[in-house]
Amino acid sequence: MNWVPRKLHAKFSLAILGVVLVFGGINIALIHRSVTNALSSELEKRGLYIARNLAARSVQPILYEDYFSLQQLVDEIKTLDADVAYGLVLDRRGQVVAHSFGMDFPVQLLAVNHLPDRVPFQVQLLNDGARLYRDIAVPVLNREVGVVRIGMLESRIQQRTISVIQIMSSMVVIFLAIGIAGAFICARLIARPIAQIIRAADTFDLKKADAPLVKIASRDELGMLGSRFNEMMIRLREVYAEMRDAQARLIHAEKLTTIGTLAASIAHEVNNPLAGLRNCLRRLRKGPGNAAQTEAYIAMMMRALDRIEATVRGLLNFARQQEVEVRPLSILEVIREALDLTDHRLKSGRIEVRADLGADIPDVLVDRHRLGQVFVNLILNAADAMPEGGRLTVAANYRVAETAGWAEVVIADTGMGISTEVLPHIFEPFYTTKPQGTGLGLSVSRNIIEEHGGKIAMHSAEGQGTRFTVLLPVGPPEGRPSAAAAQLPPSAIGAPL
Repeated sequence: MNWVPRKLHAKFSLAILGVVLVFGGINIALIHRSVTNALSSELEKRGLYIARNLAARSVQPILYEDYFSLQQLVDEIKTLDADVAYGLVLDRRGQVVAHSFGMDFPVQLLAVNHLPDRVPFQVQLLNDGARLYRDIAVPVLNREVGVVRIGMLESRIQQRTISVIQIMSSMVVIFLAIGIAGAFICARLIARPIAQIIRAADTFDLKKADAPLVKIASRDELGMLGSRFNEMMIRLREVYAEMRDAQARLIHAEKLTTIGTLAASIAHEVNNPLAGLRNCLRRLRKGPGNAAQTEAYIAMMMRALDRIEATVRGLLNFARQQEVEVRPLSILEVIREALDLTDHRLKSGRIEVRADLGADIPDVLVDRHRLGQVFVNLILNAADAMPEGGRLTVAANYRVAETAGWAEVVIADTGMGISTEVLPHIFEPFYTTKPQGTGLGLSVSRNIIEEHGGKIAMHSAEGQGTRFTVLLPVGPPEGRPSAAAAQLPPSAIGAPL
């Protein structure tokens, strides 16, 4: 329906045009019919009156055969009414004794409109090819003396009807113009506040607390609509702020769950240097006078302490709930930090790590801690999928898709894979197949990636392993494509593992 206008005032004008044309046409048709019937009835009554008057006055001239006086009466009736086209008088034998045609009497008139006996009058329409006549026959003394016939012009009725229709058509046009103008004005009065609401909706930004709201001064339904719109936008800001707070708490809660998973392996990571420290102190106690041995053991102890400090610092940094800080940084640093944090878990699980980190990847605009949480979660999921050991591949590359640059990170394992029944639910919140799992890890990870304008995809085959691919846009925010437009490369979704 491309012919339907989009503008409100155009729709109003079109509706008014249709209504006026439909009802105007109906009115014109009804008026035409009623005017025609009224004029025809009035013409017939006048013709009948004239014919009866002529019949009453023709009795004596016909009886005395005063044809001169009779002709004067016939000629006189044409001056009485402009609609009288002709008149004629017939005697009782049906012979014309007077008429108004002069020397050219149409003899064919005698063959029509024969008045039956004991009929007060008879009307018949006649057409000579050029004009239409209403022929009225009236008896003279119950037809004992003769018959009078009067011809009334029907064309005058048509002319008057046309004149009335022209007046009505002009009124319809005037009403149409007034209606369209009124519709246009009313539509503008209605459309202007609605356009203001549309502009406010288009420019509304949930992240800006001081975004302008609509201002509609009217107190009618449009004013109420504007007021409700403002209330809705304010409530949306509040809900958005609550949602962001809840999301931050959810992300932190999931981070704490991940820390619980890492706790056992990190305890071993700390216990080993502590055992080395205890051994060094024991030996120093036995030989406190050996300066060279003391210096060597002190150096070993310092390295052990540095290792413990680095491990604890990494864990604390990961656990700390920090404000979101989006800034350009190398994605390779975040990947290495995630691998360092999960190093003991991977080694204790007999998992071989293959890192293929490209060197020519531009910086991405991300939050280090949240993105690190995503990579840690994906690495731990891969480790859980390989309880008997296996191979973890972490690759990072720079790709160009849809005329935009993307940093691609692939984390793949050779574990048990995911069944086809579980695959559709893998990113759903609170869905998990682990006895101690929360079901939030992958859901939170996807939210974090999409917050950064990226996209995450997963491909898995049962018994063959799982591959997660993360795409993050490279470049300033204004030059980025939307996450919906991000086209993942074939390696992310369909290539064999």
